Amino acid sequence: MKTFLALIEGSDADAAILEAAHTLAKALDGHVDILHVDLTVLDAAGYAPQSDFARGSGLKDALQSHDAQTTRAAEAARAAFMAFCARYGVTEASQPSAARGVTACWHRESSAEIDQLIATGRHHDAIICGHPASGHAWPRHLIERLLTEAGRPLLLIPKGARLQEIGNVTVCWKEDAASARALSAALPILRRAKSVAIVTVRESPEQTAKSGQHLADQLGWHAIDARAELIWDGGTSAIKQIRAAAAANRADLIVMGAFSHSRTRERLFGGCTQAMLDGADRPVLLLH
Repeated sequence: MKTFLALIEGSDADAAILEAAHTLAKALDGHVDILHVDLTVLDAAGYAPQSDFARGSGLKDALQSHDAQTTRAAEAARAAFMAFCARYGVTEASQPSAARGVTACWHRESSAEIDQLIATGRHHDAIICGHPASGHAWPRHLIERLLTEAGRPLLLIPKGARLQEIGNVTVCWKEDAASARALSAALPILRRAKSVAIVTVRESPEQTAKSGQHLADQLGWHAIDARAELIWDGGTSAIKQIRAAAAANRADLIVMGAFSHSRTRERLFGGCTQAMLDGADRPVLLLH
């Protein structure tokens, strides 16, 4: 895991997104491509189809206001990029070099072509953006498409959350392919973590800790000292137990597979994944 795509918005959320990007890139000696996309009126209409847009004589004023807002957002995003480089001593680079340390490159696109954005995400090892429930510019349905179509881990940064170090990591484990893919993608991060907890929610009284313990033992071959935790929901939801375990472990980061129960996009996400997209209180790395 070396290359990261950080999606910034020209808002006060950018500092936390860029901080998380630097934390990962510094730990992994990586590169960050920082991308700001201008949302056109057509983009905005596509993202919010129920919105009322100006008509007639009000249309010109609405377009002018939108253009001014777009310009301000782009300028703020560019300023955030420059502040990021200055604060962390990041070198601007558009091509790989022999120099060590974090490098970054600024990109601005004039329109949010979703398919192109997904393709750009695929060309990186991980994507970093604001959490969709935190009032960020990127809408929920785009986040879902990035999860299902990019094939790359997506790091969501909730409003008010920080990823300042790779300290304690909580891995949510379930015996399925999504969890295995997420764990595999996160291995470079887990190798640099101070503490790794493998958390499994017990789904029946007969379930034991054997599976989680075996996984923790296997991670030892990767020089990862992990411990297994089997938690029982006690009549509460699994996501509440996972959040409680992450809080108890003082997790800087949660890693989990993005599960699906239907091939229909509108009904794609359920259970813990749905709850994480509805809201999170700490950074979460998801992979479908």
